[in-house]
Amino acid sequence: MKAFHKTIDSYIALWYQKEMAEFDCSQSSAIWPIHQFYRYFRLKRQINLLCQKIKNNPTKDLSENQDLQRLIETWLGVDTALMKQKIDGDYVKCTREFIENVKCRWPDMDEDSIFQALRNVWIMNTIQIMHELPVKMTNAIFAYSMLYPLTDNYLDDEKVLLTEKQKFVSRFRKRLESLYVNPINSHEQDIFDMVSLIERDFCRIKHPEVFESLLLIHDGQCMSLKQQNEIQEERVTLKLSFEKGGASVVADAYLVLGELDEEQLRFYTGYGIALQLADDLQDLSEDLENKHYTLYNSHESLEQRWSDTKKMMSLCDEILTYVPMKDSALKNQIILLLKNSLKLLISDAIYEQRDFFSEDAIHIVNQMQSVRLKHHWKLKQISQRWMKELKPILERIN
Repeated sequence: MKAFHKTIDSYIALWYQKEMAEFDCSQSSAIWPIHQFYRYFRLKRQINLLCQKIKNNPTKDLSENQDLQRLIETWLGVDTALMKQKIDGDYVKCTREFIENVKCRWPDMDEDSIFQALRNVWIMNTIQIMHELPVKMTNAIFAYSMLYPLTDNYLDDEKVLLTEKQKFVSRFRKRLESLYVNPINSHEQDIFDMVSLIERDFCRIKHPEVFESLLLIHDGQCMSLKQQNEIQEERVTLKLSFEKGGASVVADAYLVLGELDEEQLRFYTGYGIALQLADDLQDLSEDLENKHYTLYNSHESLEQRWSDTKKMMSLCDEILTYVPMKDSALKNQIILLLKNSLKLLISDAIYEQRDFFSEDAIHIVNQMQSVRLKHHWKLKQISQRWMKELKPILERIN
């Protein structure tokens, strides 16, 4: 895909432009910490209220729940009424259907892997919304989302020899190219079955670019093996991350839409890059421990790491100006949703990896947030405790 690689080159050129602008921290007035604490207290109350109601009445449909809508509006700053008016379909229903399908086929799959796949489902649901398609589960969405834990986790497994990984990616590529490959174990059979599910939704003759996009993300996975146990030059590392991240969301878009124009390709490539860089930041210490070298853990300098983090945040703002939507009201809400979601993802990553940043950097990030980093972390812990308590209740109902 020449257009994809050309787009990657344009983003790399943008990255290496002169230092991007400093962030506006004008909200750092004397009363700003009070506003941050109030918002934290409000979110904490809303989470507890909503989860207690679910516990008391677990069979109640959440699609019209005002407590859930208020929580989303407070946390992500979007107009849920407008979003719901514009959306044909239901995130909650799609999420539930996906989890049930996973549990049915892989009853022993761990929660982290399911959530890893579910994040991709939500991205593809968002693409459906952006292009005014019904929010629903498809064979392609289920299959591609499951390829994440089924392939990525295997390739990241330190217990698997590099030679075995290389043999696997070779066989997997042949299957993606529609060549006959006999799976050597049940794990490969599961992966090849997911490719078959995608083939149910998209004919290879009518939609060749769909399968070219799958080969792009496969190539990205293969190239990322170079990041294991070996530090590359910065530009090489950056290109690997850009290509893997960009290809991932470009494949999402192709598996929802079937084809992309130049504007769509530019945005989805960029959004994938943003998510990949955020993931690399979040996994900084774990990757370093496993000798998987990325942009953020190959720096010894706190200043250089913070400089690259600022570049990444500025790049995210630039990418969101490319959102390819016609409905201006919904477009503004989608941009707000994506912007705030990315900000939370990046800020959480910085807080998790705070030992790798200076106190000044943490202070600046804190001033940019509507809730202080440590308080947002507490909100996540509260949510996780509730999920642990609610899980057996909801499973009994289902």
